[in-house]
Amino acid sequence: MSGIRILHVDDDPQFGELASIFLEREDDRFSVDTATSVSEGLAHLADHDVDCVVSDYEMPERNGIEFLQTVRESSDVPFILFTGKGSEEVASEAISAGVTDYLQKESHTSQYTVLANRIANAVEQSRARRAVEQAERTLSQLADKSKDVLFLFDGDWQELLFVNEAYEELWGRSTETLADDPQSFLEAIHPEDRERVQRSMTQISNGAAKELEYRVVHPDGDDDDRSSGGDDDDRSDENDGDQRWVRAESRPVFDDDGTVTRIVGFVRDITAHREQAEALEEARERFQTLIEHGSDMITVIDESGEVQYQSPASERVLGYEPAARIGENSFDSIHPDDRARVWEAFARTIERPETTTERVEYRFEHADGSWVWLETIGTNQTNTAVDGYVLTSRDITDRRARERELERTNALLSTLFEALPVGVLAEDESRDVLAANEQLFDLFELPGTPSAAVGEDCEAMAEEISDVFVDPQAFVDRTAELVDSRERTANEELALRDGRTFSRSYRPLELPDGDGHLWVYRDTTDREEREQELHEMKAQQEAAINAGSVGTWEWDISSNELVTNPEFARTFGIDPDAARDGVPLERFVSSIHEDDRDRVRQGIDAALECGGEYEETYRVWNADDDRRWVSARGHVECDEDGTPIRFHGALTDITDRKVREQRLEALSETTRELMAADTREAVTEIGVNAAREVLNLDANAIHLYDPDRSALVPVAKTEAVTELVGDLPTFTGDGSIAWRVYTEGDPLAQGDIYDDPDIYDPETPIRSELHLPLGEHGILIAGSPEPEAFDQQDLVLGEILAGSVASALEQAEQTDRLRARERELTRQNNRLDEFASVVSHDLRNPLNIATGRLELAREECESPHLDDVQWAHDRMNDLVDDLLTLAREGKRVGETEPVELASLGRHCWQHVATADATLVVETDRSIEADRSRLEQLLENLVRNAVEHGGADVTVTIGDVEDGFYLEDDGPGIPPEDRETVFDSGYSTSTAGTGFGLSIVAQVVDAHGWELSVTDGTDGGARFEITGLEFTDE
Repeated sequence: MSGIRILHVDDDPQFGELASIFLEREDDRFSVDTATSVSEGLAHLADHDVDCVVSDYEMPERNGIEFLQTVRESSDVPFILFTGKGSEEVASEAISAGVTDYLQKESHTSQYTVLANRIANAVEQSRARRAVEQAERTLSQLADKSKDVLFLFDGDWQELLFVNEAYEELWGRSTETLADDPQSFLEAIHPEDRERVQRSMTQISNGAAKELEYRVVHPDGDDDDRSSGGDDDDRSDENDGDQRWVRAESRPVFDDDGTVTRIVGFVRDITAHREQAEALEEARERFQTLIEHGSDMITVIDESGEVQYQSPASERVLGYEPAARIGENSFDSIHPDDRARVWEAFARTIERPETTTERVEYRFEHADGSWVWLETIGTNQTNTAVDGYVLTSRDITDRRARERELERTNALLSTLFEALPVGVLAEDESRDVLAANEQLFDLFELPGTPSAAVGEDCEAMAEEISDVFVDPQAFVDRTAELVDSRERTANEELALRDGRTFSRSYRPLELPDGDGHLWVYRDTTDREEREQELHEMKAQQEAAINAGSVGTWEWDISSNELVTNPEFARTFGIDPDAARDGVPLERFVSSIHEDDRDRVRQGIDAALECGGEYEETYRVWNADDDRRWVSARGHVECDEDGTPIRFHGALTDITDRKVREQRLEALSETTRELMAADTREAVTEIGVNAAREVLNLDANAIHLYDPDRSALVPVAKTEAVTELVGDLPTFTGDGSIAWRVYTEGDPLAQGDIYDDPDIYDPETPIRSELHLPLGEHGILIAGSPEPEAFDQQDLVLGEILAGSVASALEQAEQTDRLRARERELTRQNNRLDEFASVVSHDLRNPLNIATGRLELAREECESPHLDDVQWAHDRMNDLVDDLLTLAREGKRVGETEPVELASLGRHCWQHVATADATLVVETDRSIEADRSRLEQLLENLVRNAVEHGGADVTVTIGDVEDGFYLEDDGPGIPPEDRETVFDSGYSTSTAGTGFGLSIVAQVVDAHGWELSVTDGTDGGARFEITGLEFTDE
């Protein structure tokens, strides 16, 4: 291939010069011109022929995508985006704009080898494509020039009845001459073809239809020269082009007697077709050349996988000479983990005799023993001249590496998204779901999965879930209002019918294909700890940081001269001019922090020993004696003997990232402290002190809202606040930034509060302030006497801190409510204990006395009234026992244990007066329960069945899906009474106390189970207890 002219556009002239040097070293066909801006690059393209454009992405004037779009308006020249900004978004936009290839800049010079290969491949493919296109255009033009001569003669060729003007162009003779002498056209036919044409004319006159190809020579042509024999007779004269090849088709026309009266036909100039055939042959040869020299590898195999043909590209892609692969079985060289999958794809092409295509990606063994990823398109060509299976393969090793990196990035982002402790919903411009997480589905108890919801109509979803809110229409209307206005809002409270409260925030999005919407929902009724959220944010920030390189180094190991750029040198406190010429390595090492120095030396020694990659993170002292954090990545190059000769790499300043990490750690620790605090006072003190660490500001204060005063009252502050402003004011509804931000609910960072008309004290020494609402609880204010003391990072961290403080305040208030509830429950329990004491002592003692007197009365007299008195005493004893159970046990359970239902059921049966009743046990399960209270439940259910079902009732204990049942075959419970049978005192039997089923309901509630009553199998009552935990499964 001839020379390749390259235009490299990069706003960094030093990098452009370096790239030019390395590219021209990689391939002596390369000639590289550089430009430092898009406008300069466009001017070069307008004045010079360029075979390939290589462009950076981020440039001041216009970025690489905009440059590409301008180039594509007038040219399809190969265009490679060579950029330091690697992202799926940039790659996708570049592909849409028509980029030829996309390559991310690396820190080592091996990237130029990859870039050189990409350039060569792109130019080769572009030139090959243009050659084929030119051939196609030539063939099309030849085909368009063909014209037919139409004629009509009498039956013996003696009279010309019709001929069109195409005859004059093709024969070079006038139609008048032909009319005068109808057979004069024979004079223009090539002498070698003339006799054959005359024989054909006789056969046609005798009634035969004929097709014939022959040559026509114009009158000024040299017949003798053209009839001199040899292969030249089969071609047009290369000098004057007077000879034409034609194809004639003639048909006789008969009268009723079968006599030939007319001869009709046409003559077509097929010279173009013959030339086209020759051109096609040339194109075929060029196509063969493409196969032989193209970047893709062509392989033909038979049904067993044996190689029948291998294109020369195999040597470049796999390291094998083409002839070495003939007769080998391709599947033997496929990675064992991929072989079955590739064979399945190949088998599908074998099973279908029609031309089929299969695409598969797999690993193939290189001649050096390494594995190369290939993308192969297999085509069934067994029904064509190929008679085999054609495999077109491309080396995609680099692409697979990029895809794996992209998959890892997407997996990380997906994990972060799913791990967020809030419900998140993203919509596109049409209000269709772009993404949602599990937390959102859990909050709203939505069916299905987040992935299945992608593409669903969010407006319809809002209508469907609106019923969970106290005011459904208000929820729908407010949602639509925010979408229309795209007004950013935070922490809107939404009341739910079940008593919960949600907080909702809305952010408008700007998507590549239009506007979007982001919704964040949080259950503020029962806030989770925010520590996990902080960890997730830290991970997101680390993944999102795109730290810029401080510079590069190159250390010539033999001369011990380390050369760097000026910024690199200044980072180490070294004279840039000296560093440009080269200084000893130890001079740089001496600037490394003393605690890191030995570790860095050991890392360098290890890289030199193995001749591989190097990566370290450490601290250095710069020229101003400031400590900076840096990340160094390098590569050791070795000679043919494996001796290290050169060590080069790049350095990145990560000080800002380290500071952010420290602030995030402080924020995480603060969250843990806040969640452990149980009073508002403790929470606010922790909050103002944490703001000093997290925001790096000494002056911080918290004001909490006092509903009795309708004001924001100061409750906590740092000493720096007192030193700056003295006593803090109480903010009311007018004339303060704090009150405005609190009521609006959006955080505010002000670079200079003197510019705000709502400034509370125009004489304040505070110049910049950060106002962070704490939900409905109040506001956190951080201030500085310096203007513009905050950045976006401060605002983000401040919002998270404020959210943690708000959650802790909510938790503290909930703790106060729980303590008040506990005190109330204690008072209630004391009253119940008093009641139980009265029942146990003041009622049972007189009852015992009455029972004794009754026994004495039976000894002195006999009376039927005494039995009634005995019944009354027993009835009162039962009532006292049930009242004590209700009062003392209530809805409490003791320690639970595994309990066998069958054994306990039979035990209870023995302790209840069951007369002639029958017990049937159809369960072998064990459940986790308080044995004593479960015994109360079963005894009361059995007693209820016997009392209401009769002496011969049958009671059955059996299993249901998540519990057990107890039923009888008695009269049952009417549907209208099933809601009241568990009320205390309810009974339809004079033998019962009316408390038995109430005790059953209490035991069920105490365990957290569910209780229902239905019809029994044989018409009686059936009690089902569900929601149990089984211990035998």
